[in-house]
Amino acid sequence: MIGCPAYKRVVARQLCSSFRCAGRRPPCRGAASKARGRSPPVDWLAAETDVARRLQDTGLWRSTRSRRGQNPSIDTRRVNIVSEELCFFGIAADIIKYIGHTLERHHGCDLLDLNPGTGLWSRALHDAVQPRKHVLLDLDADFYEPFLRDLVSRPNVEVIKKSGIIWENLEEVVASRFPSQTKIDPHAEEPPPRNDTLLVTANLSTCPKRAYRGFDNVGTMVLYQLLSSVRQGSLLQQYGRVRLLVWANDEDKHRLLPRSVLRRRRSAFEAELSCEWLHEVCGSSVDVHARMALRDEWLNAESCAAAAARMRAAGVPTMPLRRQTDMLRKINADPNAWLSKKLADTETPQLTRPYIEELRRLRETVNPDDDGADAVRLRQLEYRDRHEHKLAARFGALLRQRTEAIAAAAGDPNSSASLDAAYAAAVARLPKNKAAEYRRLVDNHHLFRQPPQPVLLWDRRAYEPLVAAAAEFFPNAPTALLDMQPKAMDPILRQYGAASASRSGEMSDVLLHLWFANTLGPLEDGPDRLWGGFGGDGLEERCPSFWDPARGGSPLRSEAGRVLARCINEEQWLEVMRAWMAWPFRPAYTQLLSRWAEEENAADDEDTKSGAMGLGF
Repeated sequence: MIGCPAYKRVVARQLCSSFRCAGRRPPCRGAASKARGRSPPVDWLAAETDVARRLQDTGLWRSTRSRRGQNPSIDTRRVNIVSEELCFFGIAADIIKYIGHTLERHHGCDLLDLNPGTGLWSRALHDAVQPRKHVLLDLDADFYEPFLRDLVSRPNVEVIKKSGIIWENLEEVVASRFPSQTKIDPHAEEPPPRNDTLLVTANLSTCPKRAYRGFDNVGTMVLYQLLSSVRQGSLLQQYGRVRLLVWANDEDKHRLLPRSVLRRRRSAFEAELSCEWLHEVCGSSVDVHARMALRDEWLNAESCAAAAARMRAAGVPTMPLRRQTDMLRKINADPNAWLSKKLADTETPQLTRPYIEELRRLRETVNPDDDGADAVRLRQLEYRDRHEHKLAARFGALLRQRTEAIAAAAGDPNSSASLDAAYAAAVARLPKNKAAEYRRLVDNHHLFRQPPQPVLLWDRRAYEPLVAAAAEFFPNAPTALLDMQPKAMDPILRQYGAASASRSGEMSDVLLHLWFANTLGPLEDGPDRLWGGFGGDGLEERCPSFWDPARGGSPLRSEAGRVLARCINEEQWLEVMRAWMAWPFRPAYTQLLSRWAEEENAADDEDTKSGAMGLGF
């Protein structure tokens, strides 16, 4: 969260001067390299492949305590893909086999490759799409020349010693090296067409992270710039809706691709607005946020089963066993027990608890009849586990009670008041801390069960991600490959700049900051939090989806039965924006921006170190 009003006013002035990515100065050469010389932890420098050993033998990747590693001539924070593509067990080869069918539409395209490093992924992708022109941008191209020699020797491949995240370089390269690419009018009424003749891949993963201008990682900032350019029709999206294949730090994927409502913040919602799909192609098998997510494990199982069903329907090649997650293995072992079943509606909710692993270990190693400390601890955890199971059964009963009340209200609102009141009374009897847990459980179910498909992009995935081992990267930092396909957005979200008719896209960006500053209030109270008087009378006519269960709303009127603001979906936000643009008392864009900049608590916790790029600066 932005710490003080003064900083917000600085941000607002930057926004007022220019709201478009293309018109702003991105990180310069000095910024990209000012933190060089800080190396990863020693235990993350295990070299288990030939490419990793070649990198390690250069002596540039050393402990931060080593004087020799203090000032290397290249960026030693970059995470390289080092699992040889020609090896049967190589991650690059497995990825191409897995998603190769989705790359067929890019055959013969222009391929833009940012930060290729050792080039293993670049060669695999080149062989898969057979580009007419392949341009690699790497500031450390001289260092990686021995690794890239075989690829660069091909007549249609060119390597340029420039940074790929300096947008002036990027635009100049696209304009000069890809003459067949033509810009489109971002203000045209028709949505931009999908451009399969240009494919972009980038490596933004670093270890340790490199902070830059309030962001905890420059790669995160660039990722948000690429995402915001979809709405603005800038940068690479000037040439149509261009697909992006981006390597990013594994933990950063949760900002755009959360697996629970607790991680679904403004940046994730903007990804839902901007992307036809956002898939995790490969990544770590461990979800570091699972313990905090409080999402029913039966929902996770259903989500994985639905992805497995989509994989079968689409003819996705069978995933190698070593690349499968534990849940996918269970589903493949007995498909009939999992596929096409709404297990979360019938089974008792299961929540991941931090003590479960300790309890399992003690059950296997300790005799509960002993008097030792471990036995006492075992009995304590057994008691807690019984209590949690009783609580989970209570949560399940409340979820079913809520579903019945909503179904009754949708059929006859007058006769459902008693069911609504009974449900609210039952929720009120929960202890305060458990009521908060139940609220998160409800919201996760609400997002997952919305027709015609779940709200979270993670739950819409076309396939399960491949499991990548840490040793397949050097340094051994968990890294994920994200596949982003921009979509044809509603025109009201694409109006940017003074040349646009209404600047509604810019207003949407600022309003989203205000909306996600307070997401624990009821959905129907959100418009008034944006601007006084915007909600008020007539909201049900202007935003009917707020109360329509078939469109993500709730007809229940009790506090417990209402949908929270954090559960807003794309259709509901479009209703809010259309109502805003039709509101006769709508403030000017500069007034709205000033209000956001000056209000003490009007910025959500992603405005610095994680998500200011949602505004595109």
